[in-house]
Amino acid sequence: MISKELVQIINNIDQEELGEVLMDIAEGLLYKDANIAICKISFDDLKNENFDNIEKLDYYEYGDWDNLSYYLSEKELERIKKQFDDDLQMLLEDDESDVDSCYGIFSSFLYCNDAMNDEKGYNFEYKDFVWCATD
Repeated sequence: MISKELVQIINNIDQEELGEVLMDIAEGLLYKDANIAICKISFDDLKNENFDNIEKLDYYEYGDWDNLSYYLSEKELERIKKQFDDDLQMLLEDDESDVDSCYGIFSSFLYCNDAMNDEKGYNFEYKDFVWCATD
């Protein structure tokens, strides 16, 4: 569950700028043989809008759920699958779109929690989703 403090920060930051940064990452996936980017930002960097400090953790192809599970909980994987399904449905209904499968969608997902740097590894229960951009 996302903390109230994080929700307040997300509501008060420049969401347009954050969206542009994440969209640039999503667009860059076209050249990486991947269509999912997993990124993180520290709580302080998010709060202070230091979006240049977003760290790209790894890149994956749609459907590579086993490897994505290294970074994400099962619940978050299900949320990402639903996001792709919703985006695909919208694109299929768009006469100007030539996307016909989830493999034609490129998305970056941003997470925030300093606990991710814990020496014991990733604690999925405390990794908070912040934002997503899709190209």
